[in-house]
Amino acid sequence: MKTTIRAIGNSQGITIPKPLLAELGVSLGDPVDVSFKDQTLVVTKVASEYDLSTLIAQCDLDAPEPPDIHPWRTATPLGNEA
Repeated sequence: MKTTIRAIGNSQGITIPKPLLAELGVSLGDPVDVSFKDQTLVVTKVASEYDLSTLIAQCDLDAPEPPDIHPWRTATPLGNEA
């Protein structure tokens, strides 16, 4: 797809067609990383960052433990495991 460099305030930019945004999995307001490699402008979706409390809040604390958990519970720590 072709697009045109346009003035955006004191900068220049391009518009990205919706089908390309959808293929990349981003929408308006999502962070992206822009880089330049081998004469190509590369736009990459930025992976979401989660904090531990957000991840724990998504856990089902009533879910049954997997049957192979016992060796993990009784193993001796090898490093800096929490």
